[in-house]
Amino acid sequence: MISVQFLQSGTLSFAAFVFCFFLLIMATKKDDSLQSVSVRLDGKNYSYWSYAMRNFLKGKKMWGYVSRTYVIPKNTEEGVVVLIDTWEANNTKIITWINNSVEHSIGT
Repeated sequence: MISVQFLQSGTLSFAAFVFCFFLLIMATKKDDSLQSVSVRLDGKNYSYWSYAMRNFLKGKKMWGYVSRTYVIPKNTEEGVVVLIDTWEANNTKIITWINNSVEHSIGT
């Protein structure tokens, strides 16, 4: 519909432009939340699993959440709320990656 309106009028409304820009960002933004390490922790391979998971998280620049270098911001000022949301989203992503790389018999 937006492209039809554009073709008919030759211009895009601001709302249509914002919507198209949003779609472009969503189409190009990579969601890596389902990625994981190729090895699953089974209770006997912790040394190798932890090595692989640490390198995976370092490659994603997320190791600081596990090593506690990155801590959740304590300040609740308006600008910091975005940082808290980002921290919680990244922390949850890491928990998902870890859960997905552990045998169910260990994780339950």
